[in-house]
Amino acid sequence: RGDMSFTFSQGQRLPLSQFTSAKKIMFTAELSLQGELDISLFGLDESKQLADDRYFIFYNQPNSPEQSMQMQPNQTSFLVDLDLVPLHVHRLLLCATTESTPFRQLSLGTVVIQAEYSEVLRYEFTGREFENECAVMLLLPVSQV
Repeated sequence: RGDMSFTFSQGQRLPLSQFTSAKKIMFTAELSLQGELDISLFGLDESKQLADDRYFIFYNQPNSPEQSMQMQPNQTSFLVDLDLVPLHVHRLLLCATTESTPFRQLSLGTVVIQAEYSEVLRYEFTGREFENECAVMLLLPVSQV
């Protein structure tokens, strides 16, 4: 909705449609954490389970079958075309995992949603919000209305 951007806090919940009516959305996670870090996007069904293994988007499977969910070359951003997302995918889950460094050592994390090349949502956090977690859910937007 124009140049307006929302800033989220931990646990806050609002529908994606409140931020934008755009159908092509970019989800980006920027995490300053030492060690190897993987960002993934999951397409979840109505019961919040993985809809199908083909909707686990990560470095080794960068696209869903119909190209509705695409990992970008930087491996921290995902382009989602809501018009192409199949009906059995109701939610999208953006996650981060690390094998060796717990998220409490994160100096700064930022999750951004862009619609039509404009930022519509920003969520910032630090490692103070974590303990020994090596996997975290960053964002769970509803894709189907």
